[in-house]
Amino acid sequence: MSGVTAFVDAEYFRAFGIALRAGRVFDAGDRAGGEPVAVPSLAAAPELWRDGDALGRCIVPSVGPSAGECVRVVGIVDDVRFQDVTGPSTAVLYRPITQRPERMAVSLFIRGGDVRRRAPLVRRELQALDPAAPAVHVEPLAARLRPRFLEWEVAGKVFGALGGVTAPLATLGVYVAVSGMVGRQRRELGVRAALGATAGVILRLVLGRTARLAAVGILAGGVPAFAATAVPPTPLFGIGRLDPLAYGIAVGFLLVLALAAALAPAARAARVSPAESPRVE
Repeated sequence: MSGVTAFVDAEYFRAFGIALRAGRVFDAGDRAGGEPVAVPSLAAAPELWRDGDALGRCIVPSVGPSAGECVRVVGIVDDVRFQDVTGPSTAVLYRPITQRPERMAVSLFIRGGDVRRRAPLVRRELQALDPAAPAVHVEPLAARLRPRFLEWEVAGKVFGALGGVTAPLATLGVYVAVSGMVGRQRRELGVRAALGATAGVILRLVLGRTARLAAVGILAGGVPAFAATAVPPTPLFGIGRLDPLAYGIAVGFLLVLALAAALAPAARAARVSPAESPRVE
C-alpha cells in the first residue's frame, strides 16, 4: 500500500478529531501477542481492496512486526493530510502502538490547556515513568506545523495589508463618483420629487444605480481575477482556484462597501426639494 503506516493508541483519534466511519478503534484487547489489527483511513481502503469494503478483511504485510500474518481490519476512520497539507488526503494504515516494533520513536500528543505552561509537568511525569528515557522535548503542535503554513501566513498578511489600503481608497472613489452623479442628476431628482417621488424612492433610486455601477466594476475586475486562477500556484491555503464561497464573500463585501459609500450622497439626493427643480440647470 502506498501511504503511511502509523502506530497509535485508541485516544489518538479523539485527540486529533479523526472520526470513526465504521467498526471500532483500538482498545485494551489489542495488545502484544494478540491478533494483529489495523484501522485504515477511507483513502487507504480502495487501495487495499477495489470494492473498498475493508472491514473484517485481512492485510498481509511483507515487512514489519506482522510480516506474513493476517492483520485484521477492525475499523475505518476519516481521511487526513499526513504529510502534504495542500495535497490530497493521505492513505493511512493505523496499527495499535502495543503491536509496534520494539525499537521505535514515540511521540505523545496532549490536547487542551496551555502547552508551554504544562511542559515542565509533562516532562517530569514522562521521565518519572522511564528514567532511562532520553531528554523529553515538549512543544505546541502549532509550532511544529507553522513552517508548513508560513508561506500562506505571509500571503494572508500581504493580502490583508493590501486590502486595508485599497478598501478605504475604493470607498472614497465610490463616494466621489456617486456625489458627482447626484450633482449631475439633481434636476432630474428635483423633477421626480415634484411629481411625487418620496425621499425613500429617491434614496432607493440612487442606491440602485450605485449597485449597478458597482456590479459592472466587479465584473470588469472579476473576469481577469477568474482568468488568473489558471496560473499556479494558489497563494492562499484552503481556498481553491474556483472557490464559490471565496468569490461570493468578495463580491458581497465589495457591494456592501459601494452602497455604504453611496449612502451619504443618496441621503443628500433624497432631501432635494421639489421647488428647486425649475431653478436647477
